[in-house]
Parts: sequence; C-alpha cells; structure tokens
Amino acid sequence: MTFYIFECSKDGTLFGATDESTGAKLPSEHCSGKWKLRKQLEGSAISFDAKAAEKDIKKQGYYLFRAKFETTITVSKNPNKKKKKT
Repeated sequence: MTFYIFECSKDGTLFGATDESTGAKLPSEHCSGKWKLRKQLEGSAISFDAKAAEKDIKKQGYYLFRAKFETTITVSKNPNKKKKKT
C-alpha cells in the first residue's frame, strides 16, 4: 500500500497517513491548522505500524500517529572568511 504522510501545521508531532494525496480524509477536529503533505511512502519504507495503518485507513480513511524529529544544526564561525595564505 502507498501511504501519504501529512503533518499538522499547528502541531509538529501530529501526523496522519492516508491512501490518497489530497488529505481530504484527514479529520479537521484533530488538527486546528492544516494538514500538509510531507511524504509518499511504500509500505516497506515506513517506521510506524503498517498493519494498524492499513486497518484504520480501510475502516475510517486515515491513521493518526505522533512522532518527534530531532535536528542537529552545525554552526560555522565566519563561513565566508577566507583563510590567509602563509
């Protein structure tokens, strides 16, 4: 099954998966913002319970889950500064 993964614009930990790319099946009562399409994934490339997702999508049209992403930012001092030749 192909999953379309959406993120709630007002809650960066709330995600929804559907079997269609518009997000029309996602419930507005769970997201006070908008659902934004983030990824299209095949069943073997997902990191959530695919069987539970397929079951919920067939039953109600969507599957909701929470996830947190950590990012690492590397800051370089003076990235445009040229090295002096000696």
